[in-house]
Amino acid sequence: MINPETSPLYRDLQEILLTNEQIQTRISQMGKELTQVYDGCDLVCICILKGAAPFFPDTTGAIDLRLQVDFRSISSYGLSLIP
Repeated sequence: MINPETSPLYRDLQEILLTNEQIQTRISQMGKELTQVYDGCDLVCICILKGAAPFFPDTTGAIDLRLQVDFRSISSYGLSLIP
């Protein structure tokens, strides 16, 4: 695990908003909630690339159900590229 206090990747970091432990706790809670809500359903989890990719495996792993996964790439350019 990268140490934010010594890693050059974080030299511009002014403040840590959530610790890794807090994030993992919340992911576990969400997994339990999603397990309850979608129990008995055919669950498909879609990862929107690239922003969700770091959290997707942890989140889907916390869901105690059989599920399918898919990945989608989307653009936020909207109609600005259409002449």
